[in-house]
Formats: sequence, C-alpha cells, structure tokens
Amino acid sequence: MRPTPAPTRYSALRGTTDADKAFLAAVRKQVMGEKPAGDAAAFVALGLAAANKQLSRNVKVLETLDSMEQIAPTVKQTAETVGGAMAIVRDNAAVASRGGEVMGQVIRTMERIQGSSKKIGENRCH
Repeated sequence: MRPTPAPTRYSALRGTTDADKAFLAAVRKQVMGEKPAGDAAAFVALGLAAANKQLSRNVKVLETLDSMEQIAPTVKQTAETVGGAMAIVRDNAAVASRGGEVMGQVIRTMERIQGSSKKIGENRCH
C-alpha cells in the first residue's frame, strides 16, 4: 500500500475517486494501444462521470471563493469599526484615569481642610 500524498492547496480540485482512477486507467490503455475493458460507450461514460465530478468540485470551490469575495467588504468594514471602537475605549480609559487622579487631589485637599479645621478648633478652645 502506497502512502497517501500530503494535501496541497489544490487538493480539492485534484481529488481522485474510483471513477477517476478507472477513467485514467482506460485512457492509459487507449494511449498505449490497448483496448479499454468494455465497449466505447462505457469508456465515454466513465470519462463523463469523472469530468462531471471534477466540474462539481470546481463549481463548489468557485462558489466558496465568490462568497468570500462578497463578505470581504463587510469584514473590512467590521475591522475598521472595531479599530474605531478601540480608539474610543482607549480615550475613555485615559479620561477615567485622569478622573481618578483629580479625585485623589480632591480627597487630599479635603483632608488638609479637615486638618486645618481641627487646628482652628483646638486653638479656639485654648
């Protein structure tokens, strides 16, 4: 038994089925001067079946590529929207950070006022 070849990017277009193999064997026999097993109609039928399967695979690949082309602009727009949203998130994080700093300053100022107020209260009592 021969090892299975590694898949390539064209594997979907080159898959060989039993019908494909039978057709290729018949073609080899024809080219080598041997008569194919069975009559000419069977030979043609095998060829048509193999060609039809290959065409079907190719159509599926083309449909997939077409679908990808159709969604590409949406994917690009979504990526741009996400990029814009990320910029907004960064801006909001910077504003929140700055707000935290300001609140820290307010708290320190209030603590100083409270400390000064205590001193004033203590001085009045003495």
